[in-house]
Amino acid sequence: MDVPVEHPAFSGRGLLIRTAGLVKGARLVIDSEEKKGKRQKYQLRDNSGREVEVRLRSNVFDPIPKVEIDGQTITLARPLTWYEYAWMGLPIVLVFAGGHWAH
Repeated sequence: MDVPVEHPAFSGRGLLIRTAGLVKGARLVIDSEEKKGKRQKYQLRDNSGREVEVRLRSNVFDPIPKVEIDGQTITLARPLTWYEYAWMGLPIVLVFAGGHWAH
């Protein structure tokens, strides 16, 4: 899934985050090209030609990371709440519990 990132330094260039999958982590796309980065850090040129550092701040269970552009954090989606994490963890708990509660 592609999530657009709105930032005035990159307006009109299609800056977006391609969310994490089962094998790959989140990736940065600009000008329809997937960029290569090191440890979720990317060096990009903004619309004025200045080099800008873009970082993706990922949470282990959340597929949509926060984006940090020159120290300014952009939240693309609200963080998950405690009960959403509990709901995601419930199937794992049930697998390990087996059928022990059925008696």
